[in-house]
Amino acid sequence: MLNLNLLVLMYHKIFEPTSPDFILKFEAHLRYLTQNFPIVLPGDKLDPSCLNICLTFDDAYYDFYSHIYPLLQTYQAKTLLAVPTKYILDTTEVSPETRLSVPYPAGMTDNLHASHVPFCTWEELKTMANSPNVALASHSHSHIHLAKKISCPADFEREIILSKHIIEHKTQAPVHSFIYPYGNFSRNLAKKIHQIYPHSFRIGSALNHTWQNSLLYRIDATPFWLNNRFLSTAEQHRYKKQYYWNRIRLK
Repeated sequence: MLNLNLLVLMYHKIFEPTSPDFILKFEAHLRYLTQNFPIVLPGDKLDPSCLNICLTFDDAYYDFYSHIYPLLQTYQAKTLLAVPTKYILDTTEVSPETRLSVPYPAGMTDNLHASHVPFCTWEELKTMANSPNVALASHSHSHIHLAKKISCPADFEREIILSKHIIEHKTQAPVHSFIYPYGNFSRNLAKKIHQIYPHSFRIGSALNHTWQNSLLYRIDATPFWLNNRFLSTAEQHRYKKQYYWNRIRLK
């Protein structure tokens, strides 16, 4: 029986102006995790005696820089931040209040990324990527349903390869991970992506046992941080079973 001791948690935007207590709830959640588990990034050595946790944030909303990044520094935690390169500006003079006012997931609609700048800028991403707390991942270029939309080599070049090159050029930080937008995935696409990225992640509601698999599964963390609880024993058993079921189905 495999030692399924790698849990990858998925987060999106945490701060919402209408719910300022969300940040306090997330901080309590982060404090609990850092006090009880090793927090790891892709490729880190795993402790075989306990559950290892990898934190992943999708979309690079500005609240990550303004609210989450300082907490990561306070609690000496690290996380993987998935960047959709099309929506990232070099810098901005838009006020923090305006940037934070765009609710999730509206940031990619109505050209809001240009007018309200709800995502981190390249300047901010570079600052974080040069710290020990944040590693950057590609979240494709356009944040599309990849398995449905990639129909030619040009699409693959733009969404999978160019996105990696843009992040590395803008931040001078290496990119070794790819996170599927919407968790949308196909086996053929996964084989191609794994030739470029050592680590790729999708929503799979399952635990993992190693970084070496070509595909890693993530679990939505919202029920845990929002309700101030952690995985129950029953949930851990369910996520273990889901791992084997995913592998049987090659998904």
